[in-house]
Amino acid sequence: MVIMPGTILTVTANPALDKTYIVPGFCVDAMNRAHSVKIEAGGKGVNVSRWCIALGHDSLALGWLAGESGIRLRGLLHCEAIPEQFSLIDHETRTNTKIIDPVTRSQTEVNEPGPPVTESQVQEFYGVWHDTCSRFEYAVLSGSLPPGAPPDFYANLIRIGRDVCGIKIVLDTSGDALVLGAAERPWMLKPNLHESFVLGARGGTCSEAVVVIRDKYQCEVTVVTDGPRGASIADRSGAWHVFPRPIDVISTVGSGDAVAAGFVCEYMDSTDPVDALKFGVACGAANAASASGVGGSILLLDDIYPAVVVEAV
Repeated sequence: MVIMPGTILTVTANPALDKTYIVPGFCVDAMNRAHSVKIEAGGKGVNVSRWCIALGHDSLALGWLAGESGIRLRGLLHCEAIPEQFSLIDHETRTNTKIIDPVTRSQTEVNEPGPPVTESQVQEFYGVWHDTCSRFEYAVLSGSLPPGAPPDFYANLIRIGRDVCGIKIVLDTSGDALVLGAAERPWMLKPNLHESFVLGARGGTCSEAVVVIRDKYQCEVTVVTDGPRGASIADRSGAWHVFPRPIDVISTVGSGDAVAAGFVCEYMDSTDPVDALKFGVACGAANAASASGVGGSILLLDDIYPAVVVEAV
């Protein structure tokens, strides 16, 4: 496993300040006391950039920031040395609240909708994307859309990226944004099992879902993730399921994004999608098993990666 320099562009249309409370014995309808509180720059694309940089690659984060909370998020990105080119808009960047109970191993999340964007701001972003994407080999478009963004927002980015420079695009979103984006045939689709249902994969396992989606949309690579049960991948040559070893889960926040980042970074070196997913699944497991951020997760990879198992579907 050799990490080589490469450049990955990420888009987080609806970033957030992630505020995480550790609350032993958390109870609904009761007064709870937090053991600790952590605030960090969040959003799926931001998480991907964070992991790519930790794995030795260059990355640039795009999206929208708003108000005082957006300024704070930008400051947190700068503290982590994550390059960004976010556009400023009105209102306030959202705060997403996560409550983790280490006693019951439960995780409760409350995500705000985010600041609204206008049609003119969307059009301006298309221009930023057009001028930026040609400098990059890969892009990851991920997460929810803010109020006001059209459901074909990611689809339009995929179309522009394909027509302008042929950039390889990973799409990781949900709902209408996923359906419309998938119709543009990005290089790679990466829904989780629940998200895959809107693409026609009704029920079953992620191994079954990934084949259905591959055959329907004909993207070069299709990945469907299923949390601790691993992930499945399909391309023109076949389909495989990748199993991580069992781990003690600290928090699943950002683990799917770690899978995406690990996949792209490894694929740059090996150009083997199965090897890339094996590494990506190891990154996702390491992310879930660490209480000390991406730096601590990286330290776990040498133990987790060799135990990942690949089986043909």
